[in-house]
Amino acid sequence: MSNNIPYISISDSDSSPPDHEQREYYPPSPSPTRLSRIFNSINYNSPPPLEKNRICTNRITPIICCLTIIFVIFVTWQIDLHPESKREEVKTSFSGTWCAASPRLNYDGGCNPFEEPGYINYDSKHYLNNTWKTFRPDCQPENLFKQLVEDLQRYSRGHDHKSPRALPWLQNRTIVLIGDSIDRFHLRDFCDLLSASIEPPFHPVSDVGRSPSPSTPDAPSQSFHVDPNSNLTTPPYFFDSEDHSKTPDDWPMDKRSQFAQQQEEWAKRDNIRTKPWVCEVPIYGFRIVSLFTYGLEPYKSGYFFSNEDWYLPPSGFLHRVDHILLPLLQNLAKERNAPQILTPDLLEVGSGLWDLRQWTEDDSRALGHGIDDSSEVPYETLTEDRLGWWKERAFKVLEGIATRFPHSSPILWRTLHHPLRHTLAPYSRVEQLDQLARYVVGELQRKPGALSTRLQIDNWGRMMLGQENHFRDILHPRAAPGNVLWGEMILWELRRTVMSKENVKAKPRPQIIH
Repeated sequence: MSNNIPYISISDSDSSPPDHEQREYYPPSPSPTRLSRIFNSINYNSPPPLEKNRICTNRITPIICCLTIIFVIFVTWQIDLHPESKREEVKTSFSGTWCAASPRLNYDGGCNPFEEPGYINYDSKHYLNNTWKTFRPDCQPENLFKQLVEDLQRYSRGHDHKSPRALPWLQNRTIVLIGDSIDRFHLRDFCDLLSASIEPPFHPVSDVGRSPSPSTPDAPSQSFHVDPNSNLTTPPYFFDSEDHSKTPDDWPMDKRSQFAQQQEEWAKRDNIRTKPWVCEVPIYGFRIVSLFTYGLEPYKSGYFFSNEDWYLPPSGFLHRVDHILLPLLQNLAKERNAPQILTPDLLEVGSGLWDLRQWTEDDSRALGHGIDDSSEVPYETLTEDRLGWWKERAFKVLEGIATRFPHSSPILWRTLHHPLRHTLAPYSRVEQLDQLARYVVGELQRKPGALSTRLQIDNWGRMMLGQENHFRDILHPRAAPGNVLWGEMILWELRRTVMSKENVKAKPRPQIIH
């Protein structure tokens, strides 16, 4: 498929005002039950007589009681007025992180439904009904994904392309995903679902990760992988750009000639699974770009993966950002005449499944034989050495991403989901590594600096617990419900980010009195 997609650039100045209204918030009255407990706790019996030489008299006691009652009622009312302060310490044994200590409220101060306890509402017949349902009637998702589909439906029926869009905060926005096949499916399904949910649908949702995109040039949402012949493709990677015979220092000595030969082949290789992907919604000037990585740092500079047909160097996480993602964003910004692509509005990062695969294969080499699904070896606890190795590199990766994208856009860490029984991603180690990732994010949040305010947890993986019946295979969730949920969550986070910045800009500057 050609990557020369019809594209409409939308100027921010043409954006219509947001179609939202800030709701007035009426604090609930203090609970009668709570007040009754307060009043019942006060002893109204007369105190013993005071000595005559005491400063206080019996007449002062009722005044003190009344003041105490007023103070307690005031404190109780304040707690009800700010329910987030009440939920700040709430944790569940299920995750311990449902309610963050610093909750990401909506741009208008409202709640975040995706940080509330709840469940996925699965609907096998209607894609867009698959979303998160909380136990709080006053804090439910707004179905932004469905609103976007409805807007594209109106557009596809021939309405004026210049008419105001339903989601003005989505105009000219860019999201970058850095991860693995889970993120690739997030991107692909996002685009597929938009065009597949319109009546009549432009195409179905692709269920196979190795197939080309089903997008058509006239579809309202279009996805594609960046093949070697594309105008967007990045320069081929060589370990030494001037001397192609050079190899990494940790590559096995007896395999270095093989590396030199393979570099030429890798430079021409095209693979749908490991090449970057792009999803675009042209009428909004909106896009998602994904970069595939092989974990935080493959052993021996990727040597153990080098004979696989999907392997494309470089192997290191940040090396791939430098040599593939950043040049791709530059090419895309130039091709679309959209310089804002160089400063993405939201970044989502994740790693874990390929790190776990590496350790299982390392165990297999140590044992001298393969490990099948009946083996308990992959389910043994990760050693302190492996955890320390991963933690060190996770810190480095997150700090490196913040350095390469120095603007204030949020960086989300995507949590791991639990797969079916799988030796390369054993679920006991998935949980162990996921907990370590949460620890790393927490440490960086507590560390002084700009990154602490940018870094957040995307709890999608934990919210997918119990949905293992709705997988494409033993590892990848289907479009519904999992990736519909992800689409709703990422749109919510993008809107929160954009509108929060707009609210800050809209605030009047304080006058300087000379």
